[in-house]
Amino acid sequence: MAQNLDESDRSPTLWRNRRFMAAWVGQTVSDLGTQVTTLAIPLVAVLTLHASTFQVGMLRALSMLAFLVIALPAGSLVDRWSRRSVMLWCDLLRALVMAGLPVAMVLDLLNMWQLYIAALVIGLASVVFGVAFDSYRVGIVPKDQLAEANARFAVAESVSRFSGPSIGATLVSWVGAVAALAVDALSYLVSFVFLAKWADDLGEQREGRAQPRAPISLRALVREVGAGISFIHSHPVLSRITAYVAVGNLSLYASIAVMLVFMVESLHVNPAMVGFVFAVGEIGGLLAGLLAARVMRRAGSARTLCLAAVCAPVSYIPVLASPENAVWVLALFMLASSARYVTFDIAQYTYRQSMCPPQLLGRMSASIRWVVGSAGAAGSLIGGWLGILLSPRLTLAIAATVLTLGALLLLFSPLRQARDFEDLAEHPDSGRTSKSLA
Repeated sequence: MAQNLDESDRSPTLWRNRRFMAAWVGQTVSDLGTQVTTLAIPLVAVLTLHASTFQVGMLRALSMLAFLVIALPAGSLVDRWSRRSVMLWCDLLRALVMAGLPVAMVLDLLNMWQLYIAALVIGLASVVFGVAFDSYRVGIVPKDQLAEANARFAVAESVSRFSGPSIGATLVSWVGAVAALAVDALSYLVSFVFLAKWADDLGEQREGRAQPRAPISLRALVREVGAGISFIHSHPVLSRITAYVAVGNLSLYASIAVMLVFMVESLHVNPAMVGFVFAVGEIGGLLAGLLAARVMRRAGSARTLCLAAVCAPVSYIPVLASPENAVWVLALFMLASSARYVTFDIAQYTYRQSMCPPQLLGRMSASIRWVVGSAGAAGSLIGGWLGILLSPRLTLAIAATVLTLGALLLLFSPLRQARDFEDLAEHPDSGRTSKSLA
């Protein structure tokens, strides 16, 4: 992917790259706001409207529905429009929706239907923002700094996941639901300001990707969505990576579905220690984000991807837990598993960004997100069902087996013979992509 970057983009450190910093801060604040929203809205529903467990579950279900509905068409729209403009509109929409909730609370007009609509709209906007951002960030750094940039974004995402829910709960506890929702709305405005003031569309203009905002018909939308799916399917390496990520999400969410029950009921872990175990897991992801770019340079980017897949058997660790060693065994599992997942994600993001034509980035990203998200939803259902039919421990063992066998998809691919992603171009099967798909 050719890039004609000016001198300000070629700084030896990304911290001096103005466009990267604007995107990094904007994404970090936006992601933190999303994590806060994930907990703040259900808390408001429970504390203010005395919502039932079913109503709280509906809030979560609407977010998942938003993902399944909008992910695929979002890729086509992102490829047609300015990605930065899409992100700005998404931030503005989320800020307005979140700001409307505390106003409704002050006027004593808030009801569950408003929260349902807010969860759905924010879910839709967050999915579109994520698809646009995945594509936008490719054009703001040199290709040889993509791995480092992805690592920085992974660190920020890990910190947001770790701190976002606790910040949301703390805000509701300290300043009340009205002020907490107002602060949440402010986070989206901060993201909007950074992207509006310091980011730009130069990355897209350099690549010649920017297209006029022509009207799009349903037939054209379906054709363009199909082009993104066909691109992934036609590429022997990318298709295997996508399949493995889907298997990984299936296994991950099947494990999550039974993990809390396993920890509390089978291992008798108290709530405080449950929080400790999950916190250790986020630390593993944070460390992986800090070290992944260095590992990819020294060991090779393709080898790092394969190594992360080979480490899949760490998922068997919780099967060995007993009430006597539960906290430390589970903490070790969370640390190792999170580090493995984050390392793999950084490597696979770098690969697919570096090999995909600019005009297909949005559709490719959206297609992968949809496949992976659907696999996660299926994993949650399957894991919950197996947990009842068999046992949580056996369900975790089955999920670990599925993940370990899935690693064969990568170990028996052109990746096995390459050190770096650049070496894959020399493999006779790795370059089978159709330019007509664009």
